[in-house]
Amino acid sequence: MREKAGDGNWMEMMAAICFFILCLSQCVLVFGISDQISRRSRELNQAVILAESVAEVWKIRGNRGLVEHLGFEEAERREKERVVYRGTVGEEWQAAVDISKDEQGMMTGVVTIKKGQILFELQVKKYLYKRDQSLKKGKLKDEKKVKCGKRMSAVDFCCNDYGNIWNAGL
Repeated sequence: MREKAGDGNWMEMMAAICFFILCLSQCVLVFGISDQISRRSRELNQAVILAESVAEVWKIRGNRGLVEHLGFEEAERREKERVVYRGTVGEEWQAAVDISKDEQGMMTGVVTIKKGQILFELQVKKYLYKRDQSLKKGKLKDEKKVKCGKRMSAVDFCCNDYGNIWNAGL
């Protein structure tokens, strides 16, 4: 008896279809993983920008800036020199700033950004200048003559003729 000519071709076709389905599933898996990585990196990028913004407000405006400008609330006072502020930014982002102060006048703030889980933490430090008698009398301790003609301390800022802000101490 003669075999049918289509039996061998049918098996080859089934093997090719199975191989095609296997390759297609791997491609879908790769695209799914890349989408997940893209979403996580987008959230991390937004968390970094948010943490930097909160840190800049705290460095420039202090604790009052967190309350007045960002709407944070004092969550807890752990010790005499340690306080935590918490707030919500947008609808989904929670931010917390844990601020502590040491004897030398160095303040350390740890900015934590959450969106369900902790996405980013940023440690920020700023030095509090202690006012002495010469500062109270109107004399600056580290006076420098700058281009704009004003006497300034090393931490004051000055506007030049073009309206650009620059640090006079640098």
